[in-house]
Amino acid sequence: MNLDLESIINSVGRRGTRTRAEYTTAPAQRLKQWWVAERMAPHLLEYQLDLLNEVITNCRSLRDYIEETSLTLLDEAAVESLGEETLRDVKIKLLLVETELERAKFVARAYKRTRMAKIDLLPYYYLQQQESQSGIMSKDEWVYCHHRTELEASSYYKGFLNAFPTELQGLTDEDGHISMIETPDMDKPVVVRVNTDIGTLKIGSEEVELVKNGVYLLRFSAVSDYLEFVDIL
Repeated sequence: MNLDLESIINSVGRRGTRTRAEYTTAPAQRLKQWWVAERMAPHLLEYQLDLLNEVITNCRSLRDYIEETSLTLLDEAAVESLGEETLRDVKIKLLLVETELERAKFVARAYKRTRMAKIDLLPYYYLQQQESQSGIMSKDEWVYCHHRTELEASSYYKGFLNAFPTELQGLTDEDGHISMIETPDMDKPVVVRVNTDIGTLKIGSEEVELVKNGVYLLRFSAVSDYLEFVDIL
């Protein structure tokens, strides 16, 4: 019996067949790449709403298949009509689909948790960024960030800030050109793989030739304008 895991998984939730190259761009796989990039980048990347919704839709298709197949396996008459070899194939396919569903759910949760951890680390910064540049956070993330900063400010005020002079109670002051809002380290080193020839990249007094499929260790600030052309590893 010769079963192809990729063709089995891709036959569920989408009609037709896909090549191996097309499989690498499947929603869960693409979201996994964004999750890895999100973990390595020093700040929040653009929220992948459409991709996340696509993964959720595929998860529902996988779940529906699991429910329908499980009900079929509970029907003795239906099981007898399948035959021993077909029944074995159905059970194996069901197991693989269940595994794929759990993998997709894990990636989706991990992606969201990684972003929430970043918001918890620098909430005032992201709240400020969202006001000047929409799309960084989802609506739910913005609501969470907003409530978090409000609760934190209220807790600090009741705990000790109320004993300070009014001019010293702010948590986001920028007096003297020094901001109290902590910002990400944009010079954090990251490992990137280049997807297309970019050419010469000047970093300070040095020059680096970025070629397709090349892997480099660079400061994030040096490649932040090329995120659509590189994968952060």
